[in-house]
Amino acid sequence: MQRLSSVALLLVGCGRTGLDATSSTLTVLADASTVDGATTEGGRCLLFDLTPPVLYVTTSAPGNVLPGDFAGDGSIDILVDEGQGDPGELFTNDAKGAFSQKPLQASAANNYGNAVTGDFNGDGRLDIASQANGMLGIDFGMGGGALLSTLTSIATPYQEGLLAQGDFNGDGRPDLAFAGVTMGPSPVGGRGLPGPVPIAFGLVVYLNSGEGTFSSPATYTSATTISSLATGDFNGDGHLDLVAAAGDALAVYINAGDGTFGDALLVHVSGLGPYGLAVADFDSDGLDDIATTTVTDADAGSLDVLEVFTSRAGGTLYAPIADVLVSSPQFGELVAGDFNGDGLPDLATAFAGSRGGTTVASAPVAVFLNQGGGVFGGAVTYATRTDGLPTIQSFASADFNGDGVPDLVVATGNEDFESPNEVAVLLSRCAQR
Repeated sequence: MQRLSSVALLLVGCGRTGLDATSSTLTVLADASTVDGATTEGGRCLLFDLTPPVLYVTTSAPGNVLPGDFAGDGSIDILVDEGQGDPGELFTNDAKGAFSQKPLQASAANNYGNAVTGDFNGDGRLDIASQANGMLGIDFGMGGGALLSTLTSIATPYQEGLLAQGDFNGDGRPDLAFAGVTMGPSPVGGRGLPGPVPIAFGLVVYLNSGEGTFSSPATYTSATTISSLATGDFNGDGHLDLVAAAGDALAVYINAGDGTFGDALLVHVSGLGPYGLAVADFDSDGLDDIATTTVTDADAGSLDVLEVFTSRAGGTLYAPIADVLVSSPQFGELVAGDFNGDGLPDLATAFAGSRGGTTVASAPVAVFLNQGGGVFGGAVTYATRTDGLPTIQSFASADFNGDGVPDLVVATGNEDFESPNEVAVLLSRCAQR
C-alpha cells in the first residue's frame, strides 16, 4: 500500500470557502506595480521567493535551533543546540540577516534540544527554559549573548518531553507547559522485541510566580504520549489554550482563564496520527487555528496532503474540507508565518532526510501560501544545499533581517553518516519579474 502523509489544518470558526485548495497559482491583481524589479501591489508581494541559502558551519552536529534576541540589540540571533554536555553555539545577527559565530556562554548541563525562550524573571532579557532527565531548568539571560551558568532547576514528574510557553493566567508573566513521558522496559523481553516503552505520561503546567520561580505544577491526563505541543486561543475568550498531538488525535485543552485547563477535547485526524503543530488565524475569523502533519499509511510513499479543518467557537473542530497533494519523502516540523507579506499566515515545513529509503539530497523546505479563507496553495520547495546527504535536525522561523517578514533557518547534519553540519538561513523576499 502507498503511504500518504498529510498536513491537517484545523480552523476555529464557522467560515468555509470554495477556493481551490490544490492550486499553487497566486492571482496577480490589477494595478500592480514594480519595485526594484519585483511585482508588488499595495506593499503586498504578489510573487513570493526565498533567497539562496547562506550556510554556516557548526562545530558539532546541530540539534535544535532557537531564534531570539540573545544579544539584546533588537535583532534576532540563532542559538544552536549541539547536545547535552556541550553548551552549543550562538550566531549573532548583524541586523541585516547575516550572522557571526561564537561559543555560547552558558551552562554545559542544559538541554537546548528541548527548550523554549521567554523573559521568565521579568528583567527585560531573554531567558531559556529547558528540560531533560526529570529536571526543568531556567538559564537567565545576562545580556550580550551570555546566559547565567547556574541553572535554576525544578523536578518534573516525567523524565523527558516537550515544552511550550505562554501567559496562561493573564498576569503578564510567561508560564510553562510540559508534555512529559517516562520510559520503562518492555513488559516482554527477548531478542528482536521492542525496547523501552512509555510507562507514564501527561501534561503539566507550571505558573510563573515571579522572578523566574514557578508554582507547584498542575497535571492533566493524556490518553497517550504527546508528540507535539502548542498554544493558541481556540475559543476566542482571550486566554491561551493548549493543543497536543497525541496518538491519532489532536487534544485541545481549554483554559478556564486562571491558568487551569479542562479535559481534552479530541479530534481524530486521518492516518497514523498528528505530529508537528503550527497555530495561527489561518481563515481570518479572529480565532486561532491548528495545522498539523500526519502520516496516513505505514508503507513507503511519496504523497503528502494538506487538510483544512474548521472549528466551532467552543474549541471543537470540524472535519477537513480541502486537500493539497504534495510529492515529498517526509514532512518534518511545521511553522506558520506571513512569508509573502499579504497579511495572511502561511505554512512552511522542512522535509526530513528520508522516508522508505528515499533520500532528499538538497534537504528542501516547502512553503504553502495562504490563498485566503484558510485555503492553501501547493507546496513551493527550496533547496538548502546542492551536495551531500544532510539530515534535517530542526527548523524554525523568525524575522532575521528586520523587514517585517519572517525568514527560515534549517539545521542539517548527522555525524554518524558524515553529512555536513550546518545551519542554513533563507530570507523571504519578493520575487523578480
